[in-house]
Amino acid sequence: MTCEEYEPETVCIFQNKSQDTLTIVVSNEYPDTLYPMDPEYIIYDLMPGDYKGIQVDYSDWYANGYVLQLFVYDASIPKLGAYLRKQHVEMAHYTLTKEDIRAMEGIVTYPPQPIKK
Repeated sequence: MTCEEYEPETVCIFQNKSQDTLTIVVSNEYPDTLYPMDPEYIIYDLMPGDYKGIQVDYSDWYANGYVLQLFVYDASIPKLGAYLRKQHVEMAHYTLTKEDIRAMEGIVTYPPQPIKK
């Protein structure tokens, strides 16, 4: 699976290769590596084997030195920001630079795959 028009500032695809239903939370609050408190964060739910195109331009984030963070949770956990920040129940946490996304050819997977350098 590849992106036809891949730009390194855009995460094209998040792919769920697990048997779990996931909740994906997108954040730019780095270096805060806990569940985002910004009300503008983005949430996606993904069924097992499914994928989601995340078509948001992150070039402003990268220009300001931010990184893209993706938090992965079991979809059955209540989406209560304060609870998630306190309990640290994420299944995975990705902190990705533009170079990381380019190395992954725009495809981020769960479970995590090693980044090709």
